[in-house]
Amino acid sequence: TEIRTGSVIVTGATGELYYVLDKDKKQLNYNTIGKPLAFLPGSYLVTVNNTSRKAEVLAGASTQLQTGSLMVRGLTEEYYYVTDTAGNALNYQKLNKPLAFFPGGLQVKVNNTMVAASVVAGQTAELITGSLILTGGGTGYYYVLDQLGNQLNFNSVNKSLSFFPSEYTIRLGSSSRKATVVGGQLTSISAFN
Repeated sequence: TEIRTGSVIVTGATGELYYVLDKDKKQLNYNTIGKPLAFLPGSYLVTVNNTSRKAEVLAGASTQLQTGSLMVRGLTEEYYYVTDTAGNALNYQKLNKPLAFFPGGLQVKVNNTMVAASVVAGQTAELITGSLILTGGGTGYYYVLDQLGNQLNFNSVNKSLSFFPSEYTIRLGSSSRKATVVGGQLTSISAFN
């Protein structure tokens, strides 16, 4: 008796891993995006960075699923964090490095600033942050607040932070100033008393 397998292959632009699970969500195998895996005919769940798609494997056939990529650009060495639209964590990565996802809506956070993104199969969704720095003498910390006064993050004077473009308030001690972050640019504010 001959039993014929089929295969699953996930395509995309990153070298990340994909995972294949059974109907009970038990992991069966994994491989690098772009490399196939063989399975007996049936229904499987395929995941990439906590996003998933169903795959029907047929004997002698290859089932292809395509990811899209998300790239968040920035001028610092910080990380971006990705959630689904319900706020469930999917993955995180350093700025300027891509992550693969199955198509759909996402939320992306950098230093507690959030924007929506949509991943399309075979394409790269690109978001651009800008950076903010408080320059001057001293060794203190400056704090960055959103327009509602919520603290987003802090850093040492003369060290930058990345944010999505918007208006922010920089606080040093009891003094504060407004600053505008523009995508792809460093906004430099001189320290104040």
